[in-house]
Amino acid sequence: MSEFIDLSVIGLERIYNGEEKLINLINPKNLNVNIEYLDKESNIIKAPIEVGEYTVVVKNEDIKITKKLVIKKKEDIMSKFHLSDSEIQNLVIDAESIIEEFNVDSNIKESNIEKKVSNKRNLNKVLLRLL
Repeated sequence: MSEFIDLSVIGLERIYNGEEKLINLINPKNLNVNIEYLDKESNIIKAPIEVGEYTVVVKNEDIKITKKLVIKKKEDIMSKFHLSDSEIQNLVIDAESIIEEFNVDSNIKESNIEKKVSNKRNLNKVLLRLL
C-alpha cells in the first residue's frame, strides 16, 4: 500500500506585474522535491514572468505532480469581477497571510495536519473562484 503524499500546489492563477511568479508548495512533511517550470514549448525556465500558461512539475524519485500555472493581465481579472486595484491587492495580501500562517503552523501534531490541509483546500477553492 502506498503512503499518502501530503503536498499541495497553490498560487496557480497569478496576475502579471513583470515579476517572477513562483508557486507556493504546502509541504507539511518537508518532502525533498524539485520544482520545474516549463514554457509552452516545454523548455525548462527559471521562473514564469510573462502573461500565458506554464506547466509546473513537482517531483522526486517517488512522485510527480503536474499542474498548470496561468499568468493573466490585471485588466482581465478586474473586468471579469469588477474589482479595483485595492480590492485585488487586499485579496492577495489576505491569501498570502493565510498561506504564511499555514506554513508556520505546519510543525503541529500529525492529527491536526489533515484539518489544516482540508482548510487550505477550501481556501484554494475560494481563491480560484475569486480569480
